[in-house]
Amino acid sequence: MNFLMTSKGRRTGILFVAALVLVYGFVEHHFVQIQAANAQSATTSPALAMTSGTVAQQIQDEIIAGLGNIAVDQIAFFPLQGNDVGVYATVNLGYGTGPLTTIEMSTIRQDINAWFADVYGQNLPVADAEVYFDQDGRTVAGAGLGIDAYRAMASKASGGTGRGIANVLAQGKQVTGEGVNESWISTEPSS
Repeated sequence: MNFLMTSKGRRTGILFVAALVLVYGFVEHHFVQIQAANAQSATTSPALAMTSGTVAQQIQDEIIAGLGNIAVDQIAFFPLQGNDVGVYATVNLGYGTGPLTTIEMSTIRQDINAWFADVYGQNLPVADAEVYFDQDGRTVAGAGLGIDAYRAMASKASGGTGRGIANVLAQGKQVTGEGVNESWISTEPSS
């Protein structure tokens, strides 16, 4: 308690709480934006309830260490039911301000493939994962995939040319809402 009474402790605590609020608001804002864009062709996945508490630092460290294929700029971890974890990340793109090119969209799809392979390939208690791509302050792409949906799509994604989770997601039924069956993708049209 004495730590919180010091000005440095108060400042650290306030910054930590502010960062959590910003990350949660950021993720929720983008999720609602992309969910609305997909609403006409989407069904809803049973939601995994967020619980109070935190995700163990060891789990966070293991997930981050396993992200060898994609460099995220922001990452948030949320405890879900049981021991399950939700992992949500943002990648800030270095592209200009105009519409995305076909090559840039191809790179984003490769990053989506890498994100889900990295997150779910570690055999950690991740039940839900989402990744968003921002360009010049606006979200230009995103994808969400629950663990059950990932397992169901993995064999489809690994076979044939031009496959991959991003392509299977784009061709499949969009299931929004956080949960183990979530499977959606949203991208801006490329130029």
